[in-house]
Amino acid sequence: MKKLTDFINRYAAVIEFILGVFFAFSVYELTIIKYYLGFFPLKYVLFAAFFIAFTVWTVYLQIKRNKTAFAKIFILFLIPVGMLYVFFVPPTVVPDEHAHMLKAYEVSTGRLVTEQPEDHAPEIFVPRFLESHELEQCTTYEQFNTLLKEKTDYNDMVADQTSAAGYSFLSYIFSGFGFFIGRIFSINGLLAFYLARIFNYAFFIFAIYMSIKIIPIGKYTVAVVAFLPMVLQQAASLSADSMLDSCAVLFISMTLYIKNKPEPFSIWEKVIYTILSVFIIISKIAYLPLLGISLLLLKTENKDEKIKKRWGYLIINVIIAIGIGAFWYRFAQNYFAVDSFKEYFTAANVDSARQIDMIKSAPKHLHKAIEKFFLHDAGMLLNTIGLSLGWLNIDIGMGPVVGFLIMLAISPYFGAEKKALNILEKVWFWVITVSVYLIIGVGFYLTWTGVGADSIAGAQGRYFLPVLMLPFLASYNNRSSISYKHQECIFPLILAAFNIVVVYSISVNFF
Repeated sequence: MKKLTDFINRYAAVIEFILGVFFAFSVYELTIIKYYLGFFPLKYVLFAAFFIAFTVWTVYLQIKRNKTAFAKIFILFLIPVGMLYVFFVPPTVVPDEHAHMLKAYEVSTGRLVTEQPEDHAPEIFVPRFLESHELEQCTTYEQFNTLLKEKTDYNDMVADQTSAAGYSFLSYIFSGFGFFIGRIFSINGLLAFYLARIFNYAFFIFAIYMSIKIIPIGKYTVAVVAFLPMVLQQAASLSADSMLDSCAVLFISMTLYIKNKPEPFSIWEKVIYTILSVFIIISKIAYLPLLGISLLLLKTENKDEKIKKRWGYLIINVIIAIGIGAFWYRFAQNYFAVDSFKEYFTAANVDSARQIDMIKSAPKHLHKAIEKFFLHDAGMLLNTIGLSLGWLNIDIGMGPVVGFLIMLAISPYFGAEKKALNILEKVWFWVITVSVYLIIGVGFYLTWTGVGADSIAGAQGRYFLPVLMLPFLASYNNRSSISYKHQECIFPLILAAFNIVVVYSISVNFF
């Protein structure tokens, strides 16, 4: 028995992740069958009960063996909650997921760069089953369940336009691997879609686990951010935001870890740090200011390490990241806009060149738009948390949102970390946050807003997720903290309970 408990304790997260897939699918099938047929299938009930019992047992083992193993305990709660999002959020309901699905499938075939035709928007060849017209016809769980029973012909290929052609293939490594498995074994196309989501979510789980494990302050803040409905919606989807959000959290956590660790900055840490820097920039140029937190590395706990060496590395790191980012951004500009975008640009009077001329001649329009964006769009923060999911058409209600806001607000006061940011570092975190917010706002004003408009169109709360942690980390104070018995277990349990309500709110829209 001891060998079994030792094995489960060591590989608890891996075992639960595998079981979590079947658990979430069991709950999904239980819900669907109960709604349409009026009864609960015994096999799904038994498996769901077994999984819950297994989770309770593994959490108990973690608490018993290591009461401070917050990262492991937290992940055991996060895994099944995210899996529910995988199955209960229908395919292509996540913004732009269809476009990212096409790109992920192309990457799965080994084509890393989308070809640009001479006279029209880029197209990707995918099985007919994955074509937009096929999936968008499904609006209920019953219709998706019917699709799960159909056979997919991976040789019946059609061309479909994608707005994700300019994204780096790095954003689709894991989701592409899911489609690769689906194609190799000729499994149902919708099942391959879910498999691609699961691989994306697996990387998210890994990134969050490592972030909580290494970050010296704000572990509970990372936990709350990872549990936010908007974060989980994106993480458990085929969106490129899944990889971006994961890497952004890991980048911030790694910065604070390297800053506070007594050992020297190792070569492997430098390689990983540079890879994360490059990935963030090529994902979205708007997050360039996030690289500014690298300046924290100029202060080190290691007395023997020369600051000059860190200066040298940081300069090289920035040059590499910005250089590759600029090259990729320039390359991505060669892709034509898809037809739906062209129609919107014409209807909404969007023209970047004319908008710039308007700003030069009458800057008051931009000033009004930015003022409204910063001071009056209070719903932006709520959307960042996840008040409205999907294409901002799935309302989860104010109850869970208020709960998440409270948990975010109090998260900096949990934990017994001795480290803390100084005043200048806290101010710098706020400067970076506001800078990203401003760049995103101006960017959408130039590229997605009608000429001369007094408001900004197109910006959504999900765009601010990569920097959402920073203001709350800046609020951390190591001199005043909250502590109560079994908080490492109760805290994620509350967050999981909020998300159960959210998943229910999502599901009622698709019966």
